[in-house]
Amino acid sequence: MKPRRASLITLLVILLSCLGVQKCPKLETSPLDRAVIACLDTAWSITTILEVAGGVVFNAEGELVCTQVTLGGTNTVRFVIYPEWLAHYHTHPIEVQSSLDDKENVEDKKDSGRGRPSYIRTPSGTVWVYECLFSERDGVDSRECQERLVRYSN
Repeated sequence: MKPRRASLITLLVILLSCLGVQKCPKLETSPLDRAVIACLDTAWSITTILEVAGGVVFNAEGELVCTQVTLGGTNTVRFVIYPEWLAHYHTHPIEVQSSLDDKENVEDKKDSGRGRPSYIRTPSGTVWVYECLFSERDGVDSRECQERLVRYSN
């Protein structure tokens, strides 16, 4: 099964299970995922009408912490990704049509090509991450990117 089809099927299973009386399934998250979710929620509390971006680094005590954020416009944010960042993130303040449509933003997929996980928070609170693997074959660089649902909110 192709990766895109598998991720869409996973999303549909989660969405359907959340429509019923039962609680939504708990998604597997790493310490980095949890740190980025906390950063995204903090960024969301700063403004819900502008895109906000930042990164996650280790502090002197070895803890994962948020960097200072950059404020953008209503549908874009420009920011520098520093070498010490383990991941970067940004918010989408405007719901396109649904979280799924919002996730499929081409510019966000390009961001993931910078060598670190790229997390996106949608207005509903859903969080996606794009993760890319890089390789070189016959002198040609290539990348294969996967999106993963980190948190689902409806």
